[in-house]
This record gives sequence, structure tokens and C-alpha cells, in this order.
Amino acid sequence: MLYNSPNMKTLTSIAILMLMSVPLCSSAAGNDVILHVTSVRQEDAKDWCETGKCHATRFTVEGYRAAKNPNQVIRYVLECVEVRSTETMRLEISCVRVQADEEYSVKLLADAIIFPGEKSNDGTVSGYAIKSQKVENK
Repeated sequence: MLYNSPNMKTLTSIAILMLMSVPLCSSAAGNDVILHVTSVRQEDAKDWCETGKCHATRFTVEGYRAAKNPNQVIRYVLECVEVRSTETMRLEISCVRVQADEEYSVKLLADAIIFPGEKSNDGTVSGYAIKSQKVENK
């Protein structure tokens, strides 16, 4: 694995902890929500893979879910960084792909959202970190 940069160590630790916490949160009330995705974009994550031994792609997802007040929604900006080794071409950390104008049943954690997705034989499937959240009127 590629653990030469502090970013890789941190992201790998977060991804593993998020995956381990999903079964624990499954029984907690209020954690399953419907997220309507409004925007998806990807770009090279130039702040990753400083060793040149990997390539990183940042996925940014925007969307909203219902708020407690029926006249409001909660808007989110989410981020996941996917990392592929340039030596082995193996995905070290992967991100679930989602589409705009689709609804997903997601697991809402304190600082991340877990989309449903396939288990990966390559590396670790990461959740999406919550970069911002905001309550807005409909």
C-alpha cells in the first residue's frame, strides 16, 4: 500500500473506521436517510500522492435530504478521494459512483455519508466526507 504521505495515512484510517462503524450505526434510529443528488464532479486531487507512486481523483457530490421541518431541506457538499497505485494499478481507496438527479438510501454518520455500493476486491471503499451542510427553505 501507499503510505508515504500523511494524507494517505489519514484517509486510509478514516475509510477503515467509517466502514467498521457502519454495522454499529445500522441499528441506531435516524441514520438511514434518502439523499437526492443534484451535482457530481471529479477532478485530479493534486494535493494527494506527493510521492508520484499513485494517482488521486477527487469526487465532489452535492445533494439534499428532508429536514425535520417539512418546509426545509438540508443541503450537503460531500467529498471522496479515490487513490490508485501507479506501480500496481490497484485501487487503494475507491469511491462509490453516483449520478445527479437520482435518490439514494444512505447511511448518515456524524461527519460522513455512506452510499450503497459494491464491496471492492481492490483496496477500501470510502464513504464521502461531509464538507458542508446547511438547512435551507424549500
